[in-house]
Amino acid sequence: MRAKQTMLHTMSGKGYARLEDEMRKASTSPDSITRGDVWICGHTRKSGGFLNQEVANAVVNLEAFSTHHHGNSTNLQGKKCKLLHWTGSGEVVALAEISSTNPQDNVHLCHLDWIVGKFGSLRYL
Repeated sequence: MRAKQTMLHTMSGKGYARLEDEMRKASTSPDSITRGDVWICGHTRKSGGFLNQEVANAVVNLEAFSTHHHGNSTNLQGKKCKLLHWTGSGEVVALAEISSTNPQDNVHLCHLDWIVGKFGSLRYL
């Protein structure tokens, strides 16, 4: 299986979660770090180079895609959304408005990260 892989990462045993955590701690704007940024960092050598041309091409494509779509991204705060039933049936159980996209925010002194993860906390309409 490993012999067929062509885009190897350079994180040793760290993994994406720890790399993302380190990037967020070192950043002045941690909310601006995307999955693409983490992938690029995980596939870039300390010297700034890449393992092979395939990784270099993927990074160029990802950066082009990221800059193209990053300009279109908007703040989700205040946007209306639908809350779906937890069974995955697609049934809408409530209409809501996004009040925060930070999973570390508190609502009534309780962390919501275990409920909503990266989607943020919601305020019912």
